[in-house]
Amino acid sequence: MNLISNAIKFSHEGGRIFISSLRKTDSIVITIRDEGIGISPSEIGHIFDKFYQVDTAHSSVGNGLGLPLVYRIVQLSGGAIHVKSEVGKGTEFTVTLPVSHT
Repeated sequence: MNLISNAIKFSHEGGRIFISSLRKTDSIVITIRDEGIGISPSEIGHIFDKFYQVDTAHSSVGNGLGLPLVYRIVQLSGGAIHVKSEVGKGTEFTVTLPVSHT
């Protein structure tokens, strides 16, 4: 939910948000992409740091803990999270979670 909330928060009015999922043999891949403000290359390496906020104009709406919590939950689940972004064009988060075969 945090990734979807961020996609909404950092999108322009009328911007689109894309959510997809793909089941693979040993994993589920979830992608959330927006057409929002994007993240600069210099900031992208810090987005999973506690209390770090890329856009301080939205700081009253958050505390900088959402992405670090998402990262930690994915990590504890044995998964991975990747981000691609371009300033002015949007951001894409891809979460890969393992599937248990029991």
